[in-house]
Amino acid sequence: MPDIPAVLVILEKGGVVAMLLLNSVIVYKFGIAGIRQILDGSWVPGRYYKDVCEDRDRLRAENDAYRSVTLRAVGVVERVAGS
Repeated sequence: MPDIPAVLVILEKGGVVAMLLLNSVIVYKFGIAGIRQILDGSWVPGRYYKDVCEDRDRLRAENDAYRSVTLRAVGVVERVAGS
C-alpha cells in the first residue's frame, strides 16, 4: 500500500508544476498576440497615438490661423489709433 503523505506531496508538486506550465503558456500566447497587435498598429496605444497626432496637427493649424488673424486685427487697431 502506498504511503499517503508521500502521494500527497507528489500530487502537490505536480500541481504546482502544472500551474507554472499553464501560466507560462498563457503568458507566451498573450505576449505573441500583443506583439502582433502592436506591430499591426491596432493595439490601443498605437491607434490612439495616430488620433492624437492628427488632432495635435489640426489644433496647431487652427492656432496658427487664429494667431495671424489676431495679429492683423492688432495691426489695424494700431494704425487706426495712431492716426
